[in-house]
Amino acid sequence: MPKKLVHAKKYDSNRFKLLCCPLALTIAIRVMGATWIHQVLSQNGAFRTPWMDSNPNLIPAAWNWLWLFNAWDSLQFPRIAMYGYVHPNYVYLPGYPILIFLAGSLTGDFWFGAFLIAQIFALASIVVFQLLAEHYMQPKEALYASLLMATFPFVSVFTTLSYSEPVFMFFTISSWYLYKKGKIGLSSLMAGVASVTRIYGAAIILPMLLDMVRLKRYRKLPFLIIPIVFLCSWFVFCFFFKRRSFRFVDG
Repeated sequence: MPKKLVHAKKYDSNRFKLLCCPLALTIAIRVMGATWIHQVLSQNGAFRTPWMDSNPNLIPAAWNWLWLFNAWDSLQFPRIAMYGYVHPNYVYLPGYPILIFLAGSLTGDFWFGAFLIAQIFALASIVVFQLLAEHYMQPKEALYASLLMATFPFVSVFTTLSYSEPVFMFFTISSWYLYKKGKIGLSSLMAGVASVTRIYGAAIILPMLLDMVRLKRYRKLPFLIIPIVFLCSWFVFCFFFKRRSFRFVDG
């Protein structure tokens, strides 16, 4: 076997291990944390949270463990996926609810779909973050940066709960990563999804714009219209349908 091929396989194996380390640690922390909180909130063998009392029968009893991952605004996203937009839920952009709708349709439960989407995109964000970090530093240094990011308390909490942050973080980081790889069109599409997940996702086009101007890549500038189109489409929808309920699929 040629030495170059052996070296390439060894490099791919080492890189795979580096990517798996933050994922394994993140999963372990989440499982242990969820188990501990479940025990703390269980009295006389019955699991209960204050949110269950204020929102009775909202999540099916068979899935009551999902209350570990739902509080405050997270309750609104599955409701939008199930019942559509009604005032004042227009403040929650459609990126995450659409993904919940798709996942819920496949799994048969929108609350579990919301949990699944949040966890998948949270873990995927760590991988993309590490790949991006490797663009700026050595692989081992990128690993340490990923470990720090994945275990940082605020990041860990808001990407464990069923909020839109995991989806937003994945598409934002992916947008910049793909831009640095020279895939401008796909990068702009990712930025577009980020902008309809959280409104300030459109801000990612600013460093792209400045970098394109600096490098005199003027022919690529039209791609930056894509995120703006995504965001404007949401504004148009809100303007014309704000008095009506909107469902992703009529039926």
